[in-house]
Amino acid sequence: ASSKYNITDFIISAQAAGTVELRSGNQGTLMILSFAAQGGMVSNLKTPVIGSPDGLLTFYTSIGTVNLSALGFEN
Repeated sequence: ASSKYNITDFIISAQAAGTVELRSGNQGTLMILSFAAQGGMVSNLKTPVIGSPDGLLTFYTSIGTVNLSALGFEN
């Protein structure tokens, strides 16, 4: 049986102003986040972002350099 990913936390920092878009291959756009220059965030999600086994998790950015950590578990 295939596992699903469950993202529970994000840590993001951005050097320039712009957006970061989180997409799942099987669900489309999950969220779009906007940042100021030298901005960032730490988010502990109350409800995990859950993807199916065939859903690749991808991030797109208009910013350039972004440091991103996504934490979670498989089930």
